[in-house]
Amino acid sequence: MSKKILFICHGNICRSPMAEMIMRYEIKKAGKENEISAYSMATSTEELNNDIDYRAKRELERNGIPIFPHKATQISKNDYSSYGLILCMDYNNLSNLNRIIREDPDNKIHLIFEYAFNENTEVIDPWYYGNFDEVFIQLQKCCREIVKKL
Repeated sequence: MSKKILFICHGNICRSPMAEMIMRYEIKKAGKENEISAYSMATSTEELNNDIDYRAKRELERNGIPIFPHKATQISKNDYSSYGLILCMDYNNLSNLNRIIREDPDNKIHLIFEYAFNENTEVIDPWYYGNFDEVFIQLQKCCREIVKKL
């Protein structure tokens, strides 16, 4: 059975879909398609049904990561049981997710850097700062480590 990983950010148009696409690429590269799968969602409704941000898409393409169709979706309490690991980009996402999910009895909700490297580092929101190249490097580093761990 595949370990389903869910990446969470605020709007599901920048960081979490970037992480999802990078993770899918790293999973394929490692030959672990039957073991791990990756998805992404938002904690907010602000960007529902929107595609990945064009700047995120451009950064993924620049780094040779395949782009697939994407529509922003919001996580619900019922989604908790569908995933084995839920990784947030920052503390705000973690706080918002905890309000939605309310409890984490299986201890599957973590910051992405905390899970990958046991660090309290946040992935800064590139929507505000335009630093998609830095975010790509952070996410690629985390995804590679997570694939190794799993």
